[in-house]
Amino acid sequence: MIHPDDSASQIGNFRERNERYSRDLLMNPIVEPDSRSVIDPHDENGSFIEEAPHEPLSREEEVATANRLRESVKEYISINEKSSKLVKALSELRKRKSTLQSAIIGDMRSLSVENLALNRGKLVAKRSMTKVGLTKSTIPAILSRHFADDELIQKIVTVLYEDRDRTEKVELKHLVGKGE
Repeated sequence: MIHPDDSASQIGNFRERNERYSRDLLMNPIVEPDSRSVIDPHDENGSFIEEAPHEPLSREEEVATANRLRESVKEYISINEKSSKLVKALSELRKRKSTLQSAIIGDMRSLSVENLALNRGKLVAKRSMTKVGLTKSTIPAILSRHFADDELIQKIVTVLYEDRDRTEKVELKHLVGKGE
């Protein structure tokens, strides 16, 4: 198992540490029957609810569970890697699309053209107005137009940011050191 004084951790060799940890976890799954938690599908907050204590797993059930965990982890990591590659490719496509859009709109303006007829449909330079998002800097600026009391404005901003309801979200993260 991994310890804080692990030599791989000390020298920052994250790849070695992660590989060793993954291998240890898959070969020796940690099973503590009395500390299992599940997410109750009927709990709208996604809060953890402790299961009632149950009988320890038999050796066959433990092996089957470990095998299922091993296969699930392998598939999860594979899907996570594929998803990351697709997200990166999509990000690059969106950047290129934005660059082209700016160039096309600039050229359309210089030619005083509002629409471009294409083989399939047309390109239209559509204009719209959007509202600035509410942030810690914009809320006081907006309130100061209506109220002169800076102390009141600060109290309102504090209440808005600190008294919001919070929800808990639980998800897996695959952490890999830099350069891997």
